[in-house]
Amino acid sequence: MEFNPYQLRLIRRQKNISVQELGELLGISVAQVHRLEKGERRLTVDMLIKFCAALQLEPAELFFEPSKVPVTGHIDENYEVTAPLPSDSNTVWVDAFFSDVENLAAMRWKPSGDITMMNGHLAFYYRHNEGILENCWGNRSLVVRDDNTQCVGWPLKDGDATHIENTGKRTEFNVDIVWASPIIGVMAPFMFGSNRPALKNGI
Repeated sequence: MEFNPYQLRLIRRQKNISVQELGELLGISVAQVHRLEKGERRLTVDMLIKFCAALQLEPAELFFEPSKVPVTGHIDENYEVTAPLPSDSNTVWVDAFFSDVENLAAMRWKPSGDITMMNGHLAFYYRHNEGILENCWGNRSLVVRDDNTQCVGWPLKDGDATHIENTGKRTEFNVDIVWASPIIGVMAPFMFGSNRPALKNGI
């Protein structure tokens, strides 16, 4: 795990703090802030603590780079999964400590006319080419039926038959499932951002 000085600049911009404002908070010059953000000046432990206090963040946040994750669809009130809505970004920045992020994908909960707490939440799963993963059975998963429709539900085995238990204890019986991946986490939208500001002019 390595410290990335460019995280300082990224986080500062996310918090809408200018270089001058940060310099005043730290008691250093604008030039010194630039040098720290470019990795041209060594970040001491004391300065790290000051940075964290000024930017209101935990030290660990400077050691994890966010990763872009594709948003592959949205989940409606019936737990059916369809294409992303035009108003949604097709990627989301993930700051959480997921493993294997390069294979991670997300779906956005968008129940029609629903203003419950689930609205806008992101459900994360892993993309893979292994058909139905064994840990999908009995666990909430993204499921692809043989007609290529997708839903979120609990795949169940009953002898040779497979069923999908869905929202409101609604069960689809005798469904041919061709692919499934367990939902590894559902997180609130405020924990993520669809877009990060582009860095301009080295600022």
